[in-house]
Amino acid sequence: MTRFDDGTDAAVVLTQLRAGVTALQGLCARPSTAADRAEWLALVEQSQAVVNAVTAAQDQAIVRTVCIDATMDEDGADVEYHRALGHISVDGPDLVGTRLCVARSFVTGRVDTAVRLAADRRPQYADDTPGPFEPDPEVGPGQPSGLSGLAAAMAAGRLDGYRAARVAAELVDAPAEVAEQVIAELESRMQSGTAMQLARAARTVLNRIAPDLVRARAERARKARSLRRWPGEPGVDTWMGSFPAEQAMTAWAAVDALAHDYVAAGHPGGIEAARADALIDLVTGNATINVTLGLTVPADALHDDLSNDNPADDDPGDGLGSENPAAGDNFGDGGEGDDDNNPGDGHSEHPAVGDNVGDGGKPDDDDSAGDDNSGDDD
Repeated sequence: MTRFDDGTDAAVVLTQLRAGVTALQGLCARPSTAADRAEWLALVEQSQAVVNAVTAAQDQAIVRTVCIDATMDEDGADVEYHRALGHISVDGPDLVGTRLCVARSFVTGRVDTAVRLAADRRPQYADDTPGPFEPDPEVGPGQPSGLSGLAAAMAAGRLDGYRAARVAAELVDAPAEVAEQVIAELESRMQSGTAMQLARAARTVLNRIAPDLVRARAERARKARSLRRWPGEPGVDTWMGSFPAEQAMTAWAAVDALAHDYVAAGHPGGIEAARADALIDLVTGNATINVTLGLTVPADALHDDLSNDNPADDDPGDGLGSENPAAGDNFGDGGEGDDDNNPGDGHSEHPAVGDNVGDGGKPDDDDSAGDDNSGDDD
């Protein structure tokens, strides 16, 4: 176990932490009659705060792990070079993924988010390890991210890593000063807002103070439309799609109308199963249907620049809390998942603390994510 240069023994600290957790486990294992419901509920909330704080500490450890480059000198001895926080070494994500037992496609996002929050820096990948974000002169690698407020809220126990990651995703293109302003406006909601509520609030604030960023993101999202599949339960494939909103609205209307016809005719599986069958029938040419869509909006909502026309506003298909991931970002049925269904014990980039949530239900093993039909990331 690690012994730091000032003599601090990490094993001692972790032993004390585990002792506290053991005591908490014993407390929580008592009969329900040992306390009333309000007291048990308070224990649920406070234990989650501990999980959040530990996750924040783990982020700090991840950031410091990946900033170290390891090589061999001319004598064959291992040499470590400590780079600035925010640097991500070539093998850093793989090392972290091995300890967290997650695939590289998953741990890359975890490391990336940890750097943006805990180091308050844009990830600076080694030259031969491309990162998920395109370099930019103002918000590129090595520049401040402006997300330290999220890390502070996690350390205080008020924000779990999953919700922090959702907010961070909304601010991925924002300059540091803009991100800081958005986070400051979300401060009062962090302890009580769901992931979806916080993400939407962040987008609303960002659209008010930096609408060009939101429009640019919407345009990129439209260009990045995709349809992916990966093996699901035995005998079943899972699909996830992201489509331009106006196309998705028409497609969903066709699928939904045909599905309701199937249900009316006695389809045995309910409306969701009927939609699945309707989609396959339409794609394979086994059915046709005509639909007419009427779009009604308030007159004062129509602007020349369509500044509020953000196809990413309804995001049930990002895989983070959606009950209907096959619907993608797209169909406008109002069927987006409630983020309350996602446990807050670790965000989608924090699988080591609590469940592996937020990855869209996709398998996180390399075997199922490595073929051309896989859906590694959203």
